[in-house]
Amino acid sequence: FLDEETVALMLERGTDLVPTMSGLYRVAEYYREAGDPYYCELIYDIALRPQQKSFKLAVESGIRYGVGTDSAGEMVEEMVLMQQAADIKAAVNPAETASGRDPKSWRMAS
Repeated sequence: FLDEETVALMLERGTDLVPTMSGLYRVAEYYREAGDPYYCELIYDIALRPQQKSFKLAVESGIRYGVGTDSAGEMVEEMVLMQQAADIKAAVNPAETASGRDPKSWRMAS
């Protein structure tokens, strides 16, 4: 999860954030619906709540963010979870987040 040092490095390097929260949310809610609140709350405690806190820190620090998912979640769920975590009103233009820079400058964060 993100801490202040990581956020500072992200700002320094111009790194954007796409948090992908909905997949874990769906798994947690699956356990709730299956009548197993223990595993639902465990996922919230060890993953979802810390991820929400990280996202809020990033947004409040000025990190550019976008919405997307490569997991079991859906885009609308992703946007709702982002809004709940950081009280945002809208995500950054996804085209700008994905391709607003010269593609030759793209790199994985290290």
